[in-house]
Amino acid sequence: NTFVKTKEKIAVVDKQLNDCEEKSEFEAENLSIILQGKSGYREDEVLKISNVAIIREFITFISDKIDSKIVEIENEIVAA
Repeated sequence: NTFVKTKEKIAVVDKQLNDCEEKSEFEAENLSIILQGKSGYREDEVLKISNVAIIREFITFISDKIDSKIVEIENEIVAA
């Protein structure tokens, strides 16, 4: 169920990236990938990426990993 919800969110991001690509935007104005570190109770932004191509590559990678995991889980269920 979590995988399905994540895939739905990825589909929304994919559509937003398509809009950016149609406008030939290098940076996504409303999208970014943020890597945070934690120091005690405070979260610090380590890296923020808004490049459309990198975000596209990232969501494709995550989507492929989710698909692989779903297939793996389905195969385990069938084998049980």
